[in-house]
Amino acid sequence: MNQKNIFSALIFITLIAVVPFSVHAATLQSVICNLARSLIQVGAGLSVISFIVAGFLFLGAGAKPDLMNAGKMALLSAVIGIAILILSFSAVTFTGNLLGLEGVNLCTPPGAVPD
Repeated sequence: MNQKNIFSALIFITLIAVVPFSVHAATLQSVICNLARSLIQVGAGLSVISFIVAGFLFLGAGAKPDLMNAGKMALLSAVIGIAILILSFSAVTFTGNLLGLEGVNLCTPPGAVPD
């Protein structure tokens, strides 16, 4: 099977598993927060797997430059994935502010005092 098909199937299965648990909330703020947390957790797991795959590609490359380049690309993809994860929480906060949801930190539980 093609790598793009495997990745697409993995994302589809992840979304099917994450969305129903994230949407079961009382307010729009809770839905956005739960969905963001779930997707960030899944993305973090995929990033760790990507780092491990990149490491195996580097270890198995030996004197083959094409495998070394594949390892470099996998490592670069993992770093870009981590950067997207870091920026995603800011995107959720920005979107919440555009929608008029109160608070700078959207994932603060109701009634809690933010730090």
